[in-house]
Amino acid sequence: MSRPLDETVTELLDRRPAVHDEDDDDDELFRELEEDPGPAALREKRAQEIADVLRTVKQQRADGAGTYLDLPDEEAVMRITTNNTNSLVHFYKSDFRRCHILDSHLSYLAPRHTECRFLKIDVLKAPFLVEKLGIRELPCLVAYVDGEQTLKMKGFGLVGNSDNFRTVYLEELLVEQGGVFERVKCTEDDGPGGGDERGEREQKKGTIREKAREEEDDDDWD
Repeated sequence: MSRPLDETVTELLDRRPAVHDEDDDDDELFRELEEDPGPAALREKRAQEIADVLRTVKQQRADGAGTYLDLPDEEAVMRITTNNTNSLVHFYKSDFRRCHILDSHLSYLAPRHTECRFLKIDVLKAPFLVEKLGIRELPCLVAYVDGEQTLKMKGFGLVGNSDNFRTVYLEELLVEQGGVFERVKCTEDDGPGGGDERGEREQKKGTIREKAREEEDDDDWD
C-alpha cells in the first residue's frame, strides 16, 4: 500500500494465515472488525482498508505472486524482474547444502509477501547472469526493485553466517536493505530457522568465522 495501514488493520491482517481458506478467513477478518467497540466511521474506514488489501493480494496471487518459482532459463529471470516492482532471485546449485537452507526460508516467506516475486534458478542455467553479477559464492540472493539491483547476499554473511539463522533476520534485511518487502511480518519464532539470538551471535563471532572457513569449499562453486 502507498500509505501506512491503520494499526488495528495491520494486526488483523498479520493474524490471517499465509496459507488459508480465502473466503472463510477473509470473512473472519470482517467479523472481528465488527466487534471493535470504536466509532462506526472508524470501523468503516478500517473495513475499506482491509478490502483494498485483500483485493490487491488476490490480484497479486493471480499474477503468480505467493509462490516460489524455479525458472528454466535466464531469459525468464530477466523478464520477470523487469516486469515486476519487487523481485528476489536465488541463484543456487542443487547439491549445495546452504542453498537448500535458504530455499526453506524463502518458501516460508513467499506466501506471506505477495508484494514480491520469489524466483530461483540453477547457476548452470544462467551463465550470462552469473558472469554479469559476479556470482562466485552460493547461495546468492539478489533483490530487484523496478528491475534495478538493490541487494546481493552472498552466502549467509548478512544474516549472521550461521546455518541456523532465523527467518525474521532475512526478512528484516529484505525490508531495510533490499526494499522488496513492505514491512516485517515474522517473529523470532516463525519460520524454519531455529537460530541463535542476536546477542549470542555477537558472542560467537570467532566460532562463526572458523565455521565459515571450514565451509569455504562448499560455498565457492566456480
